Amino acid sequence: MVRAKASEVMLAASSARTSIAEIAAYQGSLPATYTVETQSSVYVSGVAYAASVITATSRDLTSSGSTDGTITLTGSMSGGQVTWVCAGTLPAKYRPSSCK
Repeated sequence: MVRAKASEVMLAASSARTSIAEIAAYQGSLPATYTVETQSSVYVSGVAYAASVITATSRDLTSSGSTDGTITLTGSMSGGQVTWVCAGTLPAKYRPSSCK
């Protein structure tokens, strides 16, 4: 059940990833800053971007809140393409398989 809720956090981060990748393709580099459209829900407290890192913060994944944390997507440019590395403080066992 927690993994299903955590996938909503990844989805929120992915929305910002698409927008930032489009900007990077146009500019030829990742933007230094970007204001992410509000991405909050029952399980997402917010999404932010700074210095090539998207941070999506979870909330209420369990009744105790003990598994709450972040999913981060760190971008880098190479050959005009953005590559993203997924990590974060949310325990790996709860992150989607694309983010282990």
